Amino acid sequence: MTQRNYGIDLLRCVAMFMVLLLHLLLYSGTLVGYPLFSAGYETAWTIELFAFGAVDIYALISGYVGAGRKVRYAGLANLWLTVCFYTVLATAVFSFLEPANYNLTPDSVFHPFVKAFFPVISNQYWYFCSYFLLFLFLPLLNAGLDALSDLQLRVTAVTLFLACSVADIFSYIDVLRMASGYSPMWLVVLYVLGAAIRRNEPLKKAPKWALLLGYVVFSALTALSKYLIGKITLQTRGQIYRDDYLVRYISPTVVCAAVCLLLLFSRLNLPGWLQRVTAFLAPSAFCVYLIHENPLVREFCMKRYFLFLPKCSAPMLALELVGCAMGLYFACTAIDLIRRGLFRLLRVKPRLNRAEEKMGALLRRRMNKATPSPSGEADV
Repeated sequence: MTQRNYGIDLLRCVAMFMVLLLHLLLYSGTLVGYPLFSAGYETAWTIELFAFGAVDIYALISGYVGAGRKVRYAGLANLWLTVCFYTVLATAVFSFLEPANYNLTPDSVFHPFVKAFFPVISNQYWYFCSYFLLFLFLPLLNAGLDALSDLQLRVTAVTLFLACSVADIFSYIDVLRMASGYSPMWLVVLYVLGAAIRRNEPLKKAPKWALLLGYVVFSALTALSKYLIGKITLQTRGQIYRDDYLVRYISPTVVCAAVCLLLLFSRLNLPGWLQRVTAFLAPSAFCVYLIHENPLVREFCMKRYFLFLPKCSAPMLALELVGCAMGLYFACTAIDLIRRGLFRLLRVKPRLNRAEEKMGALLRRRMNKATPSPSGEADV
């Protein structure tokens, strides 16, 4: 049995904190709330771009820890129930608290709840929808990765990175339909890259200081590209043009910054107290996303209660932003403790595991019956 890597668990929490920073900056209007190239503008965008690799980090972690493991459909079912728990809860709460803004007429009363029970079909969360499709391919994907030698996997990962990330620099057109990283295909690329990193021992021996420096340098390059392109095009064209050239999840600088953090945290030896804190927080990390990024929470909370952020001075903005993100993180975690307790009381995970085992046994029996014997007759 492999020892749990608490550094990776801690990275999950850090990445979700980064996601909160991104969403606070976006939904509060902070990114567009300051004059161009003012101190507030550059502070907001620097924080944004140093946190921008959070989504890539989550996908890289999926490949880093998931490749080579048995695919458990009970885990996907548990995740689905968790998503439904929050979509249904949010629908019920806001239909009561915001009846004027959240219209539930007799003719449409069931429609929002139907959407809540089917988060993939109704596209409640883009990342969950993309991950759901990725998960369906995992048996095939993992089997293919296991069949590759370390060198073959390394070549495959580098080729995918060059084709889907680096090549995008030379063509602003989305030729490979990566949707700037908002696509299941991009999660597949990062899954393969994460698996390759896990099996690349020389890469994992890079000095920690070099990995931290790499994260800072690659993030700074992303920020610098935005500032320089923005200023140059503003002077030459009279308007800002394509300053988001590297500000995309598929950007090579964003990916490389995320890889540096993955390698750095995978090598951390946490003290006992931090291991306990991480073990407590990590199971709720993804639920922090599910709660604050719920479409109703986003509309009625995130876009309402943080409008003071663009009014802060540049030095105060960073402090206010970090404070709000920490407050949101712990509030969402506290809410999820109730969900975790309820799921534990109802024994959701053990029941799903047993259901998966029974379904697997049933399918195996049926397949054995349908398999022809060597004599050409069906087995009985």
